[in-house]
Amino acid sequence: MMRNTLVCVVAALAALTCPAWSQTARLETSLGTIVVVLDAAKAPDTVRTFVARAKAGEYDGTIFHRAVAGFVVNGGEYRAGTERPEQAIWPANAKARYGEESDNGLRNLRGTLAAMRLSARAGDHAPTGFFFNMKDNPMLDHRRFDKATRVPSPQGEQTAPEGAHIPGYTVFGRVVSGMAVLERIEQGKTTDEQTPARHWVVAPVVLKRVVIEG
Repeated sequence: MMRNTLVCVVAALAALTCPAWSQTARLETSLGTIVVVLDAAKAPDTVRTFVARAKAGEYDGTIFHRAVAGFVVNGGEYRAGTERPEQAIWPANAKARYGEESDNGLRNLRGTLAAMRLSARAGDHAPTGFFFNMKDNPMLDHRRFDKATRVPSPQGEQTAPEGAHIPGYTVFGRVVSGMAVLERIEQGKTTDEQTPARHWVVAPVVLKRVVIEG
């Protein structure tokens, strides 16, 4: 009886202290498989949207189109064979309509999965775009500033004015297997600014499908 009680107490404490990584996404690519656990407790709308699109097959046959060494790898926005960056798979001006969850306590650390934006405005999500952080990227986190502060950004150091709110990018998962696949994409050849866009992957890796488990 005492043993059963102890087990229940330990389980209850674990539920309080551990993140609710409730579902797994298996991204099957032309280079291998990437396994991601999704945090539906911290980013419920983002996870719900990603899972629904994955189950609908919307990621099947898309590519990892952008790779910036020591920064990020992007995917989910373009089909295999896409020649120009404006040829995204969603209709013009389309937005993913779900809640803003970048202030969920999950940080853009190496190996995390985050949702892309169409702009810097809060809630202005790209319908299917996502990226993997290839290093710790605190500049991509949700931030508020009580005073004018010099801060790093993807475009270089800038001044955030007093009261500024930077929505950041919503983290909704983390890689548990397959970082080697992402590293191969990260290290692949990319274009310069003109042909057709900076960091466009020359030989894109295909995302064959996303399988949701759990």
